[in-house]
Amino acid sequence: MIRRFDIADAPSVYETEKLCFPDPWSENGIRAEADNALGVSLVCEEDGIIGYIFGDCDGASSYISRIAVHPAHRRKGTAAELMRIFMQLTSGDISLEVRQANTGAAAFYEKMGFERIALRKGFYSDPPDDAAVMILRR
Repeated sequence: MIRRFDIADAPSVYETEKLCFPDPWSENGIRAEADNALGVSLVCEEDGIIGYIFGDCDGASSYISRIAVHPAHRRKGTAAELMRIFMQLTSGDISLEVRQANTGAAAFYEKMGFERIALRKGFYSDPPDDAAVMILRR
């Protein structure tokens, strides 16, 4: 079931965050998403939180800051469903950055209709990597 993120979800999201990213957000950073006035934050819950998407929408455009699925629950359509609902709840073009080294995520975004539009050199620091800027025009 996909639903809106609640601050009570932060500990579970944080556990998945640590498994999915070399530079995880802090639990406090995750909690802050509950108070983000422009935020569109969703979780997928099946016997606990198995995935999430955090983003913003200002009415003219949208931005995805984080999307992840617990490694034990990947390749089952969870990320695509989170993305689909995020698209329904937001407006305008959607942009995001993805590590150059994360070819699996980039392929997923391309499958969802995103295209690469730029490269941000040195965007990530831990470990160092460039970011591909991707956009879904709608």
